[in-house]
Amino acid sequence: MHLLPSFCLSQQAATSGYETPGILKASEILPPELLEGDHFKVIEEVATYDFTNRFTISTAFGQFEVIGEDMLRIRIQEILAIAALHEIKKTKAFRDAAEQVAMSPLRGARDLVIHRSIQLTEFQRESVGFLSRRMRGYGQRRV
Repeated sequence: MHLLPSFCLSQQAATSGYETPGILKASEILPPELLEGDHFKVIEEVATYDFTNRFTISTAFGQFEVIGEDMLRIRIQEILAIAALHEIKKTKAFRDAAEQVAMSPLRGARDLVIHRSIQLTEFQRESVGFLSRRMRGYGQRRV
């Protein structure tokens, strides 16, 4: 008795005219510069639904799903930027800078230990000088 209503509902959905996603070829809808580059490749099968293309980009950094050609252009620029950052990380200048940053807290701690006595002596001298000037000024004002 319950099978009849569910059968009727499934028949309704099948004949209601819902659009099934179509498949296009990326090579037929994209300019060559968006199909493939040094660090990316757009997968040939492009699902299209409701006048919107859904692209898949394959890269060394993973796969990315994007909706629409505008977002595809943006994502490709981001992928190229990531690739440029990876190239920078390979340079000697980057390694030297990273080493400097890593050593900075250690140098600060070393300087604090080595120069602590000098810093304290200067602080004490400045404090005594400040207090004696204040006391002289205080005594002169009262007289």
